[in-house]
Amino acid sequence: MDCDAYAIYKLSDDTQKEPAKRGYTKMRKIAKMADGKQLDVNVNSYNQFNCQDATTFANYLGTLVRNSAEVPLNYMNWKDVPKDKKNRLWDLVKIKWNVQEQQKDQVMKSFGKKLREFRYSLKKKHYDIHDSYDARIADRDERVLPDHWKFLIDMWDSEDWQNKSKIGKASRAKQTTTHCAGSKSFARIAQEERVRLKRSPTRAEIYITTHCDKSNRPMNGNAASLMRKMTDVCEDQPELELRNIKDGDLYSEIFGKEKNGRVRGLGLGPAPTDVWGDRANTHKLVKEAREAQQKAEEDKRKMEEEREEEREEIRAMRAQMADMKAQIEKLANEKHGHPHVPVTDKGEARKREAHVGKQDADKRVKHVVNQDLARYRLYSITRKSVVAEGWIIMDDPDFTIGGQKLGTQYVEVLIDKVIVPDEPLIRPYGTYEVMDQVDGTYIAWPKSLVSSKLCNKLSF
Repeated sequence: MDCDAYAIYKLSDDTQKEPAKRGYTKMRKIAKMADGKQLDVNVNSYNQFNCQDATTFANYLGTLVRNSAEVPLNYMNWKDVPKDKKNRLWDLVKIKWNVQEQQKDQVMKSFGKKLREFRYSLKKKHYDIHDSYDARIADRDERVLPDHWKFLIDMWDSEDWQNKSKIGKASRAKQTTTHCAGSKSFARIAQEERVRLKRSPTRAEIYITTHCDKSNRPMNGNAASLMRKMTDVCEDQPELELRNIKDGDLYSEIFGKEKNGRVRGLGLGPAPTDVWGDRANTHKLVKEAREAQQKAEEDKRKMEEEREEEREEIRAMRAQMADMKAQIEKLANEKHGHPHVPVTDKGEARKREAHVGKQDADKRVKHVVNQDLARYRLYSITRKSVVAEGWIIMDDPDFTIGGQKLGTQYVEVLIDKVIVPDEPLIRPYGTYEVMDQVDGTYIAWPKSLVSSKLCNKLSF
């Protein structure tokens, strides 16, 4: 190779770009799923998610809890997060996943775990590496709001937190073994072992599976010692080998009695009351009865409020119907010349006109939500920011838009201003997939992701 050729080669080699790093988990494929389509996720007898999609489900929960708009970080822990914010997260989960009400408690525990992991990651990457307060303040993760970041730093700097941290590190140092299951949950591993063994695995068998590497060797000497101890105990007391957890299993013999409030070896979720005896069943029944009574009272109160609101709406609508119709038509015609579809698709416009007709047009006017034409903001399901603005036109569950009924969780919105052009539509239809394509037309958007510019919350 001559000198000129080597110089060109060397220059090209020195200016190569570094490979792109993996970004934050956003689960965009799930966010883009069409409305009405839900992913299934199976559970075991403890309501732990144990199917192949359990990891994907857990990752999706992580994207929601890391959204500062949904879960502010200026709370000491997950228990301090207000109940209404937890219920909103649960509503977002139900849009994309086929989950049942009895699984809500397990989902909430997963949210708490994901929030702890997120905070730990922030502290490790943006706090521990600095020695000064100003440097830590400056090194803020873009996903964290400035006042929330200051709250976290002040909390981590406090004497109380430093003492708790020392105690936690001392306890962690006493742990001689850690599992090597990776992101796969114990519940999912137990299900795989159940299929392989054709029976429910014991906690001792799950321990061996989760503390051996791919070549089936114990992860360290301490794990190997515990496994040998299991073998020795089984030789002396063979009845312990397959005894279940309720009757005092081999795992309890090796590791001792359970601590209050948790059950070891089963993964996230199960508590002692979920595992042992009639007292657990009685406690569960009492809890379910209390929750059912509270729900019935709450439903009755909401129904009475809704009836009164409906009567008020009817009285007001009779007086304002003609004026509202004129304002809506004027607004749509001034914006794009047609209130029903984008002006770029004349064929779709004619089709929509033929489908809706005069009766549906009158129906839209009857069910207009914001009589004073207040502007509303549309929020992304994956981001913490506003993606568009417009007016809420319809909240009738039976009204059809884009070939689908609105349903109880959506409202019809007339888009007047697009802020994030590439934001995927939660309910895409036709050739329209992103927000920029529907400027000036009607779309369906979840109620829980719409709020008034004048209010913190929109209620229906």
